[in-house]
Amino acid sequence: MLFLLFAWLGWFSRVGAADPGPPPPAAAAEVTDDPLKSLDAAQVQELLQWLSRHAPDPAAFSQEELNRAALRSLLRDSRTGAEILPAPSAEAPSASGLPPLHARLGATAAYARAGALTAENVAALADFLTPLPAEVATLILDLRAPQPPGPLAGAAALASLFLAEKTPLFAVHAPPAVPTLHAAGRPPAWTRRVWLLIDDRTPPPAALAAHLLDRHLNVLTFGSRPSGALAETTDRPLGTGQVIRLPAATVTWPDGTRLTGTPLNPKVAITPRPDSRQALLSLTDPASLPSHLAEIDRPRPNEAALMAGIPSELLSLETAPPNAIRPDPVLQQAMDLIQTTVLLKLDVPEEIKRAQPGR
Repeated sequence: MLFLLFAWLGWFSRVGAADPGPPPPAAAAEVTDDPLKSLDAAQVQELLQWLSRHAPDPAAFSQEELNRAALRSLLRDSRTGAEILPAPSAEAPSASGLPPLHARLGATAAYARAGALTAENVAALADFLTPLPAEVATLILDLRAPQPPGPLAGAAALASLFLAEKTPLFAVHAPPAVPTLHAAGRPPAWTRRVWLLIDDRTPPPAALAAHLLDRHLNVLTFGSRPSGALAETTDRPLGTGQVIRLPAATVTWPDGTRLTGTPLNPKVAITPRPDSRQALLSLTDPASLPSHLAEIDRPRPNEAALMAGIPSELLSLETAPPNAIRPDPVLQQAMDLIQTTVLLKLDVPEEIKRAQPGR
């Protein structure tokens, strides 16, 4: 039993050490390494004046061109929260994101993918959680499914399933409107353990919900760091066939501390495996979820050759079965921890653990 614990902890440490978090976006790296960052204001003005006097095309330094150049540079900087996207086609159906998925994971755990944080999806999650028996001690809430842009208020609806009613959560700022304070709007539907799966594709409302549950419940988080762009957006036409997506609302804690732009570092850092994650998030049948948790042992040609009595180099790759889907490492890590907890009886009440045999 102790061997299993040490083996799990050893693998856990290797995963955490090997993954310091996702690399910053290319645009952010360019800003960090910007040689102009060492210049003070006077030096910047001096260079601009020099260029305006000696540039081959003085028209490049008209006020309009300078404004365009400044805007172009800002749009390449991921810190602004703005991006240029293809305009949606009138014939294409509107994106609705991945649908919810709820499933039991053995006797002591459950898995939930909430989908877009609409009232209907949050209510469906509450309906799934409420009848779960007491032995289901852990909910694994997967917040990695990308979704179309949505209001940040959805984070309050999701967090309300786990937090005490009327708990102050966050404030949304969309000037010139007055900031809107959001609080938990209902009694909690789940008061047992919650673990979160997050990564760089976690959409802003779900990432905000992760911040809320981390702050109020100190939940265990697995995966990689979300972008931190906790903002509502609006789209405006830009030329032909493109739109510019701009931040339209930011969020703060109830005390006014800015939350937009604040990263959430997972407590258990795990490098994502995109193909396995996509296969998991594409599931629509809860019954097929267990097949994404067990890794099928790959064939070993040398052993097969020994058993067949033939040289291993004569074995062709065609003798191997088709490649099976490898388990999602983030969900698998959470399940490994649950199984270790059950095996070592770490959830047993303390007074039972200390009881003497025969008493």
